[in-house]
Amino acid sequence: MRVVFFSGFAISHLIPLKSTILFLKKNNYDVYVFATKNNKYFIKKMGAKYIEYPEDYWNPLLDKESKKYNEIIEENYKNKDFEKMLYYILKKDAMLAFNHNLNSMDWIRKKIINLMPNIIFRDSTDIYWNYLKYEFSNIKTIGYITNNLYNWNYFKKNKLEFSYFLGIADVLQYLPDDYLDKFDQVIKEIYQEIIKEYHTLPLEPYFQYDPNETFNLIYTIDSMQPNCFDSKRYMLVESNKEDMLFKDTIDNNLVDFIGNSKTIYVSNGSFISRNIDYYKFIINHTKNFDSYKVIISAGNNNEEVKKYVKDNKLDHIFFVNKFIPQKYVLNNNCSLFITSGGINSIKEAIFYKVPMFVIPVSCEQRLNGLIIEKKGIGYTSYGPHNRLFNIEENFKVLLSSKKIKKNITNICLACKQKTNEDVFKKIIEYINEE
Repeated sequence: MRVVFFSGFAISHLIPLKSTILFLKKNNYDVYVFATKNNKYFIKKMGAKYIEYPEDYWNPLLDKESKKYNEIIEENYKNKDFEKMLYYILKKDAMLAFNHNLNSMDWIRKKIINLMPNIIFRDSTDIYWNYLKYEFSNIKTIGYITNNLYNWNYFKKNKLEFSYFLGIADVLQYLPDDYLDKFDQVIKEIYQEIIKEYHTLPLEPYFQYDPNETFNLIYTIDSMQPNCFDSKRYMLVESNKEDMLFKDTIDNNLVDFIGNSKTIYVSNGSFISRNIDYYKFIINHTKNFDSYKVIISAGNNNEEVKKYVKDNKLDHIFFVNKFIPQKYVLNNNCSLFITSGGINSIKEAIFYKVPMFVIPVSCEQRLNGLIIEKKGIGYTSYGPHNRLFNIEENFKVLLSSKKIKKNITNICLACKQKTNEDVFKKIIEYINEE
C-alpha cells in the first residue's frame, strides 16, 4: 500500500513525523515524502522515498505587492492609529499566505496520477492538495499539524490567548473594545479583498493552524495543547523516548567546553533567523553569570556572532557554532534554554527538564510562551509585562527556582508515560476503511 506525505517547508515540520513514518514502514507501507531539497537527508535517513518540491513551490505569489504597505504601516504606527496599522499588517501577512501557482498545481497533479497512493498525509501549511483532493475522491487524506491546533471557537472564548496569537497584547488597550469580537469578520473580508483584487484561488484565513480533514493528527504534547478539538476527528501524536534520544556525532570541542560546567543554551530553532543585534543582546545579558557557560546555536549568523565573542574576549564563556546538537546540550548540565518557543524545542526542553525563557517571533510561539508561563515551567518575553526590560533578574529566577524545576519534572514524567499505540491503530483502521 502506498502512502504520500505532503510535508511543510521547514525541517521542524518533518521531525515530528519520524515515529509515524517508521511505524508505516514497519507495517510494509511504501512511503513517499514530498519535501524541499534541504530536508532530503532527513527523509533518506528514515528510509522513505524522497520527492523534491519545485523551487517555486513555496514562493509567495504576492510578495512584491505586499511591500507597498510597509510605509503605510510605519506611518500609522507613528500616528498611533493602531487599528489602521493592524489592518495593513493583517493584509500584508495575508498576501504572503497566497503561495500557490498553477504550474506547481499541475506538477502535483501529474505526480499523484503517476503514484496513485492509497492515502495522503497533508501538512496543515499545504495549499495544493487541499484543492486537488477533490479531483481524486478515491484517495483518502489525513491532515496533520506540527504545533498546537487552534480555532475560532477557542479564541472567542479565550481573549487573552487570542491577543497573544495576533501579537496585539501590548496594544490591545488602544483598540476598540469589540476589536477581538469582530476580528474573524475583518480578516475574512481582507482575504476576500485579496482574492478579488488579484484573481487568486480562494483561501481560508489562518488555514495553517487547522488541517480540518475528516481525520487529523496533532503533533504536540498533551500538557501544551488547549482543549479545543473534537477527539473523534483529531488525535494527539506525542514524542516517544526514541524521538528524544540524541544520536548525532558530538564535536569534541563542545564536549571539552562543557566539561562539568552548568550551561545556558541559546537557539532559535531551524526556521527562524535573528539579526546580530539579538545575539549581542543575549551575550551582554548572560556574560556575567560567572558559574555558567553559554552555548549558542547561531545558524546563518555564526561568523558574525563568533567574531563578536572573540572581539570582546569572551571565548572562555561562550561556545558558538552554526549547528549545535540540541538534545545533547539539553541533557548535559543545561540549566536554562533561551528559545524562540517552537514546539519541537519545547518538547525537548520538557523531556530533559530544562526551564525556558521564550523570545517568540511567530503566532504560535507567542502562544507557546504564554502556555509555558501559565504552566510554571518558564517565562515569555512577549506581553504587557515585557520581561526583556529586566531580563537578567528573570534569568536568575529561572536558574534558581525549585518550584519551576518541580513543575517541569512533573510534566516530563507525565509525557514519558504516554504512548502512541492507540493513535497508530486508528491510522491503520482509517486507511483500511471501505
